[in-house]
Amino acid sequence: MNANPDTPPFNAGLFNAAQSRIAMFPELDDGAGIRIVLDSRDDPALASRGGCLVWVLAPGPLLTPRFRPDAPWLSGTVTATWRDGTPGPGTIEAALRRPPGPAALARARAAAARLVDEGLGGTFWAQHTTVPPGHILVVASGSPARAAARLEAALVAHKPSDIVLLLPAPHPVVRRARRAGCSVTHAPTDPWPLLAAAAALHAGAMDPLALLARLARVPVHADADDDPWPASDLTDHAILLGGTRYADPFTGEPIECEAALDIAAEWRRVTRLNRGVGALTGMSFWKRQRMATFFHDGERPPPHARSTPDALRAAQGRAVAAWSSRLPTGLIERAHARGTPVLRVEDGFVRSAGLGSGFLPPGSVIADATGIYYDPAAPSDLETLLQTAPFPPALVARAHALAARLVRDGVTKYGAVAAAVSLPDAGGRRRVLVPGQVADDLSVRLGGAGIQGNAELLARVRARNPGAYVIYKPHPDVDAGHRTGAVPPAALARDADLVLRGTPMAALIDAVDEVHTLTSLAGFEALLRHKRVVVHGQPFYAGWGLTEDLAPAFPRRTRRLTIDELTAGLLLLYARYVDPITELPCPAEVLLDRIATQHAWPETRLMRLRRWQGALRARLAQLRS
Repeated sequence: MNANPDTPPFNAGLFNAAQSRIAMFPELDDGAGIRIVLDSRDDPALASRGGCLVWVLAPGPLLTPRFRPDAPWLSGTVTATWRDGTPGPGTIEAALRRPPGPAALARARAAAARLVDEGLGGTFWAQHTTVPPGHILVVASGSPARAAARLEAALVAHKPSDIVLLLPAPHPVVRRARRAGCSVTHAPTDPWPLLAAAAALHAGAMDPLALLARLARVPVHADADDDPWPASDLTDHAILLGGTRYADPFTGEPIECEAALDIAAEWRRVTRLNRGVGALTGMSFWKRQRMATFFHDGERPPPHARSTPDALRAAQGRAVAAWSSRLPTGLIERAHARGTPVLRVEDGFVRSAGLGSGFLPPGSVIADATGIYYDPAAPSDLETLLQTAPFPPALVARAHALAARLVRDGVTKYGAVAAAVSLPDAGGRRRVLVPGQVADDLSVRLGGAGIQGNAELLARVRARNPGAYVIYKPHPDVDAGHRTGAVPPAALARDADLVLRGTPMAALIDAVDEVHTLTSLAGFEALLRHKRVVVHGQPFYAGWGLTEDLAPAFPRRTRRLTIDELTAGLLLLYARYVDPITELPCPAEVLLDRIATQHAWPETRLMRLRRWQGALRARLAQLRS
């Protein structure tokens, strides 16, 4: 069941590319139940039986990077061709003949301005091509005769040395361009550097680059003698609103242009970050495919490397992304000597609907180029972000809504259980929760302020709170038999009033008065629920004025944050998310939808084997104790 009733359910037909694209335009039907809309790769002759026009579904101005083969479209439009092969009126042309009202024109103007300012349309994820300012861009698309005529028209009007021929595919017209002295560049390329430097564009009227050029107010010389596409708010409306449809790539449901721009903006941010990553290393075999998805740059994922020399060779000067607890020998030192950046990768803070130790790939990770968030001895990207980043009102409002949803749905790092817990009567004493941690976890070893594990932490909590009702919850990885950190029964009997296993953490936090922790993420989850949090170690959320800190102070953390600002920095700016169903980069909110969706996290044979192995280890540990 979807935890958010307002969120559309996943559309199982989303992966049928032709079906999902045709669904953008349900009105285009020949009346006999035969759709006459085709993908551009199909043979248009197959559609001619239903009418005098052949309708061809084409990508709209907002494209989906090549994160996966045949990824769902973000936008679509329809072009039309008469039976004799000449162009006919498509949806954008039709929209030009239906002038909208002032409000719609203003909306189109704002959407066009955002698309151009942020560089969101076209193949924005592709390579950058440097061209001289004031160049004339000619697109070699369409038939050889049409492309040749387009080039000749440009040669008549401009100096050959000013002309750049863009080749979307191999084309015979390139020979004429080279003989004339024109420059030649190849697609795919990021269109925005080309358009920013262009004085004019020669292309077909419906060429994707021509659509973007009109939005950017670059003069377009179309193949027709009279260009019906003057740069104007009306043209912006026809291209972005009147003649284009948008679909949510995660649900298949229709969305507005503005929502599609939000998705495209997130994809541009992700591809820009990932363009600098040349290799992955230290990734466990069962998560390598998902890690490649996290660091995909829109064209291809970086390769995995097993050793330091292999990683540095594959990176070719770009960054190496390495799992922080599995750094290959000598990687940091040799990378530093070469000037190669190293990104330390770890699970995100809202991870999945199940345990990573059970071989369930994550839906969220972080990648830190400075240090790592759980090591307080040195700065990290997260610490710098929380200390210096601006938190505009819109971002804070989004973080507030995200935090409210986490609390409402009972979401923690490993899933969501919206349930209440009934605790024994504490006799009026304060209920204090102590969440257990994995003993050899790096956050404990590096940020534990010298405290040696769960037993010592529990003893310290009891010593500081002799009259409190102390509840201890072992870490689920420890209880599952996958990791170390079990507290001896004698210590539990001495220092804890109640030991709870298997109880949902979110519900347990709701039921207590305060949380005492070393570095557990449960401390952050308690802050979201406005509980008092006493910190015995040095976690990432301490030192910002939100917790009672017992460990040494943090001299670098001088900013005072609100819980919404901490949430914004942690969950919206620092972490990365991938939808486990579509394998597309997604916002945090989409991952929350998937955490509440059981079929998004299918159990594999390897995961079942791991679960049985953990159960056996746990049973043997119980027998030994």
